[in-house]
Amino acid sequence: MINSDKSFDMKQIAILIICSSMFFPASARERTDSISVKPDEVHQICLPLEFGRKLDYAFMSSRDLAFNIHYFNGDNMTYATPEKSTHDHAELFTAMEDREHCMMWKNNNDRSVKLNVIYNVR
Repeated sequence: MINSDKSFDMKQIAILIICSSMFFPASARERTDSISVKPDEVHQICLPLEFGRKLDYAFMSSRDLAFNIHYFNGDNMTYATPEKSTHDHAELFTAMEDREHCMMWKNNNDRSVKLNVIYNVR
């Protein structure tokens, strides 16, 4: 159960680990990132992806964050996924362009938000 200040408890962390293990084979070299995103700030994880490469990812945050996956074509940012506001998400993303793709979270809240991410490129 989420407590009133929406901070993480051990049960939520265990659920994130269990859910992420459904997306990642045991032999995968998964990476993790844990950060506190300050109000009105952005956190990005950028990875070079070739056409057809797959990005397995899952994240959980203490409050909703605006999330998208994008890449740049010159000075223009192209959204590979539509932006949505959520506190958790897991997906298998397939790159449709040979580009550096960025997972981006923006904190539109008035206080810092804890973010935990697990991901793997295959």
